[in-house]
Amino acid sequence: MEPKWPGRIGSGRGVGIYPHKLLTPQHVPEELEARILDQSAIGLRISLAESFMKDGEHQKAAEIAEQIIHESPYDEEAYRLMMKCYLLRGKNDQVRLTYNRLAGKLEEQLVKPSELTRRLYDSTAAGKPAVPAPWGMTGFFFFLAGEAGKRG
Repeated sequence: MEPKWPGRIGSGRGVGIYPHKLLTPQHVPEELEARILDQSAIGLRISLAESFMKDGEHQKAAEIAEQIIHESPYDEEAYRLMMKCYLLRGKNDQVRLTYNRLAGKLEEQLVKPSELTRRLYDSTAAGKPAVPAPWGMTGFFFFLAGEAGKRG
């Protein structure tokens, strides 16, 4: 007996030879909903951390980033957030350690850090001064954009 639910792909002829039980419509939304909720929670926490950074509360932002990394160890955006916190506090050695930590985790998945993350790291490795806290995140992104423009 074929499952009866809208949106089924194909004519159903291949379904008959599939040896495993098919997911029913009520199973798919649970998995999808859980994934969406996890990503939404991470996005909200990153927004909260960025708000703390704008207010100069870099330590609180770093704590949130660390919580995200603990729960989602491959979330590159959380590592970048942590790196920004350290950069704004002038802790370039911590930026490098965080980058290396990320690179190690991503290497497990045979992936390299993104271009945005590498630029953030390069700005520290090249000995660029940390961004003054009053600039906030907007100034920080202008700083990165200016660095990118100088390269090419």
